[in-house]
Amino acid sequence: MATPAVNPQPVKLQGDTMTRNSRLLLLSTLVMSAACTGELSTDPNQFQANPSASRSIVSRPAGGTCYIDGQFIAPAAGTVATFHATGVCNLKVLGRTTIVIDEWFLADGSVNNATTHVASNGDVLRSTWYSAPGQSVTTGSTATFSGIETYNSGTGRFANVSGSSQVDGSAALNPTNGSFTASYQSSGSISF
Repeated sequence: MATPAVNPQPVKLQGDTMTRNSRLLLLSTLVMSAACTGELSTDPNQFQANPSASRSIVSRPAGGTCYIDGQFIAPAAGTVATFHATGVCNLKVLGRTTIVIDEWFLADGSVNNATTHVASNGDVLRSTWYSAPGQSVTTGSTATFSGIETYNSGTGRFANVSGSSQVDGSAALNPTNGSFTASYQSSGSISF
């Protein structure tokens, strides 16, 4: 049995007769010419959702309480003391987080650190902390400290983070083995 021939039905278009195939050919030609002039992108990724592009930066209250355990280690070049600490925080924006701190004490009495917070969902918030000369003091086996934490990078929702918090706390030092425990409170604002 022979296959019947397909005879496209003509379509009237402003007085002209145009077949369905002719219309598809014309449409394809228009789309390709628009793409060549830059008016229409042929990049399929253009149409994928970009959640960070549609989200605006919002300032929120930041801060909370952190508890850390640390150990003084061999001083880094140019420092009088260095320590490494880990702990947990309960923060307004991140909730319960783990924290890692590397801190450097300089000869002029200032203190700097690099801090990494990891939220329960895996998002990372990085910050630096600066305590000007005289803001952090050690008396016997007790230290008090104060300074500004600056939020500067991260992953996930913190990829474009900014902001800062005032940090105030105290530490109990164990001079026998160079360990310490500390707690601090922070309060400020964070934008992401």
